[in-house]
Formats: sequence, C-alpha cells, structure tokens
Amino acid sequence: MQDCSQFGLGTRSLQICLGESELPLRKVNAFRALHGIDPFADDKTSADITGETSQVRASMSPNRPGQRSGGCCGKKTATPAVVVRHAVIGTGVGGRLIEMFAAAGFESCPACYELAHRMNDWGPEGCVTNIELIVADILPRALIWEREKVGWWAKLLPESVTEAAIKLMVEQAIATAKPLVWIAEPKPVARRAVRQNPRDFVTRPEASPMLTGPLVSVPFTQKPIRNLVMHIWPTRNGAWRWNLDQIINRLDVFNGKRIVGITIDDKTESANVVEDYLAGHGFEFITSPNIPKLAEMVTFIPSLEKVASSDPNEVTFRCHAKGSKHQNFGGEAHTVQRWTEAMYETCLDDLPAVDAALESHPMAGPFKRYTGLPQVPFHFSGSFYWLRHVPIFQRNWRLTIQQYAGVELWPGKICQPYEAACLFHDNAGNIYDLNEWTNKIEPELKRWRDARVINATNDRFRPVATG
Repeated sequence: MQDCSQFGLGTRSLQICLGESELPLRKVNAFRALHGIDPFADDKTSADITGETSQVRASMSPNRPGQRSGGCCGKKTATPAVVVRHAVIGTGVGGRLIEMFAAAGFESCPACYELAHRMNDWGPEGCVTNIELIVADILPRALIWEREKVGWWAKLLPESVTEAAIKLMVEQAIATAKPLVWIAEPKPVARRAVRQNPRDFVTRPEASPMLTGPLVSVPFTQKPIRNLVMHIWPTRNGAWRWNLDQIINRLDVFNGKRIVGITIDDKTESANVVEDYLAGHGFEFITSPNIPKLAEMVTFIPSLEKVASSDPNEVTFRCHAKGSKHQNFGGEAHTVQRWTEAMYETCLDDLPAVDAALESHPMAGPFKRYTGLPQVPFHFSGSFYWLRHVPIFQRNWRLTIQQYAGVELWPGKICQPYEAACLFHDNAGNIYDLNEWTNKIEPELKRWRDARVINATNDRFRPVATG
C-alpha cells in the first residue's frame, strides 16, 4: 500500500490524506482508497489521526533513514525518516546555506530544502534582492530550534539578535557559494491504485512520477528545436490578430512545429479566417467547437500530442491569444495588453536566458506565482511557458484538471515549484491590479529591457520589426 508521502508538501492532497482537512471521515477515506492508502477506521479518534499525521510528517523529513528528526522543524522523534527532498550540498546559494547550517549543528527540514531550491533558482543576485524574504522564512524555525535546543534562557536572547545572525549566514552563503551542480537520482515508477468498486482494487503502472529530488542539468548538444503550441479563441475584439502579430514578428524563433488550436462559437470569427491570417507561415491547425467551461483545455492535450518527443534538444513554447474575452483590450487603464506584451518579450526575446533555464529546469516562464490557485503550489500567471521535452514527456503529462484554468494549473500538476524557472517577475501578485503594474512590474520590466540591450550579443534573438 502507498502512504501520504506520495503527495507534495503543502498540497491540498496531503492535507486531505492526513485527515487535516475539513472533509468528513467518509470523504477522507474515499480519497485515501482512491490512492491505494489504508482508510482510517470508522471509530478512529482525532488523537489517532493526529498520531498518524505525526508519523507521516516524520517520514517526509529530509534526514537520513534512522536519524532523529527535529532541529529547526519540531520535536525529536524516533520514527525512521525517508529522504524526499534535499539540496546538493555546497553548490548554489541554497545548497551552501544548508551546508553551513549542518556545520553549525542545525538539522534542516522540508521547508528548509524548499527554500534552498528557490535560492538556487534565484542565484546570488536574486538572493541579494530577496534577502529579507529569505530571513523572514528562516526566522520562525530558528526561534523554535533555540527554544528546544538552548533551553529556557533562549527567551532572554532578543529576536533581533537571531535575525541578524541568520542574515549574516545568508550573506556568507551568497559570497561563498560554488557554481550550481545538480546530481541525478534514480526515481521509481509509481503504481497507483484505481478504484473499480468499493471492495475491488487493481493497480496500473504510470509514467515517471513528479520529481522530488535534485534537479538534473542536461545541456543542449546542438541548437534547440523550438516548437510552438498556441490556442486561439478568435473573438471579434481583434485581440487574436494582435497576438498573432507578436508571433509572426518572431517567427524565426520557431524552427520546429507550429501548432495552433482554434475553438469556435457564435462569438467568434470562423476558423478559416484564422488559417488565412497565418497562411504561408507553416502552421498546423486543430479546430474544435468551444466549450466555455474548458476554454484552452479543449485543444491543449491534442496540441501537445503533435509535438511530444524524447529528444533532449527539443523544447516547446505554449501560449494563447490573451485578451480575447476583454472588451477593452489595449485600453490605457487596462493591464492585459501590457502584461501579454511582457510575456512575449521575456519568453521570446532573450533565448540565451531561456536555454540556460531549460538546461537545468523542466519548465520556465514569466510571472511565477505561489498563491491564487489553491489546487497547485504554483503557476505561471497568464499561462505562457516553455517546457523541455526531456523530462516533461517522460512524466504523466496528460494529467490535467478539466476546468477553465486547467492549462494554468498544469505546470503545478507535473512539476514541483523548484523545478520551474522564472524568467521574469518571480512571486507575482495580482497583475490585473493597475497599481501593482505601475509601481512594481513596469520598473522591473524597464530594468529587464535595459539589461537585455546591454548584454545582447546576437541580433537574431530580437523581434523582427514590422513595416
């Protein structure tokens, strides 16, 4: 039988599995049975559930088997631990910080390793920018560790002293971090129980599960093959033409397949109009009636099926004609067109940065957000992202959530947050908020554009000017 450790830390699925949700015991047991986990007994008390929760939490500790967990994350327990997530010790800023904590006698916890992976993604410069966020993340766990390890007189130590010490360690990690190196670990093939009826279970093999260990660096051995997968709902506000112009002006980016999915209803122009607009540019089309509750999901998997491969030098960019449902698309008081333009720029106008991200991450995109969609731990706001065929198409990539936002949820279903590189504006807020755009995003976008102009070494990565 499986256990709750198959679910990602902090996810809704883990909460339900452990009996920590608001759902009744009947629904919790149905969920556990669906995933091949023994149900709680009908007479199980809350104390029993709490005990099982503690055991599962302990089993998800990053300590080595047989070690006693605790340190910055809680009390000691003799429950054997299972390695589920760890940084590559000593490489990257996050790995270096874990190494320093270990040398000082601190035991790191899952939250520590999650932070370490994010710090590795940010790099030294990003960690300098986010140092206050890093310190604020570590401080509560450090205070718990002090109370447990140091004793009663730890209360006499001002919190500001602990905070200053953490900040100093982070600064030292930034200054002494070695270049990031990822080490591969073999991952088992998951077998998931599928419920046929209340008393009958069978098992079936699935694709490789979501990665829970270190990232694997896979350099390109030749110029990447770049595919395009795009969805269009060609409403009559003209947004789809504007979006296609962004693609046409950068058409030389895509030297592989160019797939466009089109959904049609009484609010749209015909599919033939879209096909005529792209005539002569080498596009393939998938046409389907629009299903409002599914939106982009209608053409998403069929489009991916046309590009799926195991070529380590192949990548795919996924986007859609954003703004088709907005009547005032392009208005000065509206953020959608500016937001969409920024996504095209940061995804398509700096390909060396994209290639670097995809050499060490399965996925990359702008406007990465960790809140807002409760079904997944992260998403790319706007649903513009690149994916590396290896390892994405080695996973259960057809695993989707069949709803309006399913394409936006998809990265969080098949990738852990640390596996997805952010190309621009990490930890995004509400991008529909004009103040958020004016005060935060626009200044950051100007810095990105200025840096790109300074660092540009090859004009073929610039968009083609329109006449």
